[in-house]
Amino acid sequence: MGRQMSAGVLAYQRQMGCPSRMDNMVNIFDIGEPGKVVKVADQRQFYKEWLNSIRNG
Repeated sequence: MGRQMSAGVLAYQRQMGCPSRMDNMVNIFDIGEPGKVVKVADQRQFYKEWLNSIRNG
């Protein structure tokens, strides 16, 4: 839902065990800290783990 409302410029910043919320949106073009920039494969793995964390609560 957030992607549609933000023209694809915003993304959810997810936290383990917490559902996505509109106030957790970040601009995908903001400059990030070097230690926080990760590969796409790492993002996919985190997403799978995050899904499990909210399902198993």
